[in-house]
Amino acid sequence: MDVKEREDRISKNREYYDQVFKQMGWYRPVMPDEMAMMDRWTGEMGFSIADVLAACKKSAGIREPNLKYVNGILENKYKEAGGVKVRKSNIANVNRQGTSNSKTNDALGAGYGMKSATIPSNGYVSGNRDYSSNVSRKVLKEYYQHIRNKNIEEQQKRIATVCQRIPKITELLKFEEDMNRKALKFDFSPEGKANRQKAKEKKQMIEAAKRKLLSENGIAEDYMDLQYFCKECKDTGTLEDGRICACAKARAEEAYKWNKEKN
Repeated sequence: MDVKEREDRISKNREYYDQVFKQMGWYRPVMPDEMAMMDRWTGEMGFSIADVLAACKKSAGIREPNLKYVNGILENKYKEAGGVKVRKSNIANVNRQGTSNSKTNDALGAGYGMKSATIPSNGYVSGNRDYSSNVSRKVLKEYYQHIRNKNIEEQQKRIATVCQRIPKITELLKFEEDMNRKALKFDFSPEGKANRQKAKEKKQMIEAAKRKLLSENGIAEDYMDLQYFCKECKDTGTLEDGRICACAKARAEEAYKWNKEKN
């Protein structure tokens, strides 16, 4: 794509690109590969801008929001509609029938570690042979949140233990918290950018100091870090590119039992 073609495309779709980037929290020029990806969403795949922005909004929950994650979400919806343009009529047909074609079912099922899967209109995921229980997406999502909450609880207990044993760590944590609070006020001006860079460097120094103190006291350097059952998806069930994590099958089995015991 030459300069003129790029400028013409940006001019034609500027409002759309701006809306997507604003939703992602980005304030920079759009790159050619990003334009191609965004054009495919509203072109070949047939999504409305509202659909795209809704997918972008879901990326807010990951550490580093990116368009590959958004693309993964839209690709899944595209497959559910049978791999054709996702207009309202197609979505309505999928919901009315309660399932997409068998090819789509196999693709979605593979994400949960199943050989085959059915996605019925009641929102439940089920499979055969490799998967014995039924669990709704809602319950699975709640269970992942439960796991993340437990991870945080365990982390806080470890931090409390360390602070009691090494008072200097408490001082470093307070300084770090105060610095993070100030960093939230930095704008996107050159001065704000410079301040964010200084804050980043200070944070790295604090992190190094904490790890040194832990090591000197015979404690693993990552002892106060947040620990995950699954490091690939960080206990969200979804990878950064939007695909379902391989751990989902095991978590679904656990979620079924957890929900049964809870109720």
